[in-house]
Amino acid sequence: MRLVTMRGLATCLAIPCLAACASAVGPHDDVDFAHVDGGGDSKISSFVEDLAGPVAPDLAHTSTGVSPTGTWKPLPTPADGLTGTIDSRMPDLTLYKGQPTLVWAEGKDLRVSTFDGTTWAARGAPFNPMAGTACIVPKIEARNDKLAVAFLQQTSGEIGNVWAWNGTAFASVGATVPLGLTYLPKISLSLSSTGTPFITWNAQSNGMLNDKSWIFVKRFDGASWVAQGAGFAAEGVTSNAISSQVVLDDADKVYVTWQEKFVHVYDNSSTWTPVGAMSGQVAMGSAGSWEQELAIDHQGHPVVAWEETATSSTGIFAARYTGSAWTPLTTGAITGPAGMAGGVLSDIAIDGLDAPLVSWVFSDATHEIAFVARVANNTFQLLGQPISLPSGFQYLSSPTMVVDPFDTPYLVFSAQQKSDMTGRLFVYRYEP
Repeated sequence: MRLVTMRGLATCLAIPCLAACASAVGPHDDVDFAHVDGGGDSKISSFVEDLAGPVAPDLAHTSTGVSPTGTWKPLPTPADGLTGTIDSRMPDLTLYKGQPTLVWAEGKDLRVSTFDGTTWAARGAPFNPMAGTACIVPKIEARNDKLAVAFLQQTSGEIGNVWAWNGTAFASVGATVPLGLTYLPKISLSLSSTGTPFITWNAQSNGMLNDKSWIFVKRFDGASWVAQGAGFAAEGVTSNAISSQVVLDDADKVYVTWQEKFVHVYDNSSTWTPVGAMSGQVAMGSAGSWEQELAIDHQGHPVVAWEETATSSTGIFAARYTGSAWTPLTTGAITGPAGMAGGVLSDIAIDGLDAPLVSWVFSDATHEIAFVARVANNTFQLLGQPISLPSGFQYLSSPTMVVDPFDTPYLVFSAQQKSDMTGRLFVYRYEP
C-alpha cells in the first residue's frame, strides 16, 4: 500500500483524471497469507491462520530474497472489465489472504477488487457514504482475515471514513471522523492483530488557520473513535507536522512517522515516545529530510526511507532502527542510472530476507520513469528494467508495492491518457 506524498497528492488532486492500478500474486494464490500494510506503507508478509485454521507446516517457505535479475511483466487491471466512461484514480494496494486487493476511486465512488492470479473479482458493489461527493485518497489495509478501507470526503471540512469488509460488502466502522482544519488532505490506516483500525492525519492544533499543524491518531474501540494520546509535533512552535503515517507491528505496538523540517518516528508503548535520539529524527545531513515511507521488518525493527538533498541533487536514503540508533542502510543515495539521479520516493516494502525495496519516480522534460531498488549489504541494486509510460500517457503517479510471501514484488501506478484526459491503471509483477 502506498501513502500519498505531499507532492504526489498535489498532483492527484490537481489532475482529477489520474488513474491507478494494482498487482497480482499468481503462482501462489492457493495459500492464505496476511499482509500488514500500515498506512500505506509498512509491508509485513507472514504465514497466518485463515478461517479454516492454521497453515500446514509443510507450506513453510524459506526465503531467498528478491533476485535483482528479473523483469517487470505487465498484468491485467481491475478496470479492464468496466464499461462506459472509465476514469480510475487514487489507488491503493494490499495483500488480503495472499491475493493482491486494490481500492481505487472510479468517478466519485470507491471500488475494491481482488486478483486470483488470472482475473480480478469485485469485492461487493461500489460504495460511497455521501452520493455525489467524491471519495478521495483511499487507503486499504489487511491483516489476518480483516480488510478495511479509509478515505476522505470534503463537505464544509474534511471528514474521515473507515469501512470494513464483512464478507459480502463494505460497511461503515462507527461514525465519520471530523479532521478539523487540515494542512494537507489525506489519511493513513493500519490494523491491529484483531482488526482494530487506527488512523492518523494532520490538522491545525487548535482548529485555527495560523496554528501549527500537529499529528492526531485515533482508534476504534468497538463503539466510537477514541484518541490514541494527544495531538503533538516534535520541532519548534512554528513548525508544521505533515504527511503522517501510522503502522502497527506484529505485537500491536503503534508507530507514527511524519515530516517537519526533518522526518521523525515515534511509538506509543505507553505515551508517544521518540524512536531514537533527537526527537526520533531521521536524516543523513543537516539540511532536512522529507517524503518518508515506514515499514516494519520481520524482526520487528522499523525501517524508514526518505528524501533529502545530497550535494546538488535530491537523493533517497534508508535506515533501520535496531534498538539504540538509526543505522543507515547505504553509504550514499539510492538513485537511477547516470543522468537520472534523484527522484520522488513513492513506497517501501520488505522482502523475506528483511531487505527493503524502495520505489520512486524520476522525471524531467523527456522522461517519466518508475524505478525499484533492493537495499542490502550497505548498497542497492535496481530491480529489472525501468518502467516508462506507454505512448499517449502522461503524469505517472507514485507507484505502490507489495511483496508476497514468496518474494514476488508487485507494482502499481496510474497515468492520464492524453487523448481524453481520463485515468488508466497499470499493473506489473516482477519475475526472476
